[in-house]
Amino acid sequence: MSHPQCCHTTRQSNRANLQTVARKALVQAPHSACRKAQVKRHLPHATGTQIAPEDLTSAGNQDKIRELQVEDQIEDAEQEEEVQEAMERGLEAESHEEQVAAELAALETETEQPGPAQFTLNFLWLDKNIAVSVDQLFDQTKRSPVTEYFFWPRKDAWEELKNTLETKPWIQERDKIILLNKTTEIINFWQDSETKKTVEEARAAFPDCMFQGSD
Repeated sequence: MSHPQCCHTTRQSNRANLQTVARKALVQAPHSACRKAQVKRHLPHATGTQIAPEDLTSAGNQDKIRELQVEDQIEDAEQEEEVQEAMERGLEAESHEEQVAAELAALETETEQPGPAQFTLNFLWLDKNIAVSVDQLFDQTKRSPVTEYFFWPRKDAWEELKNTLETKPWIQERDKIILLNKTTEIINFWQDSETKKTVEEARAAFPDCMFQGSD
């Protein structure tokens, strides 16, 4: 009599085990499908290859996925290299433009006629004569004579100064021209026929030159 009851208990136990296994399968199934769907979403869009979720577990398809991912990474790296090369070309072009602009600015500076940077004129301001000489400047306080004094109108001071400067090749042509033009300007200022200019007026009019004399 006890044997059928034991069998009935065994069948109930087996049924309960089957129900437990079924519930576990139902719980795990969505997680597995979700993982397959995630793998599918990570496939490169450019290839257009579609692989069904149920085929993702095969070794061949897994290799295909890895190949597609590697191709996508290579394509991204090539695009980054192209962008980097374009940026470098842009920087090189900008650097070349800046270099050209700097060279043009240097040429414009060379063609200008600024005051002499290394030389200055000395004048003796006298009643009947004016004398001119050239000094070399080493700084604001140190001077060294370059020429003797040349007098006007006793002699042709401008012509004598010109001839002397031509014997000194270490003086740039630009500086020679500036010195001669400044000499002409100051001699004309001194011999103004309308008003007799004083040495103080000469110093005020030409502050870059040195004047000695008395009113």
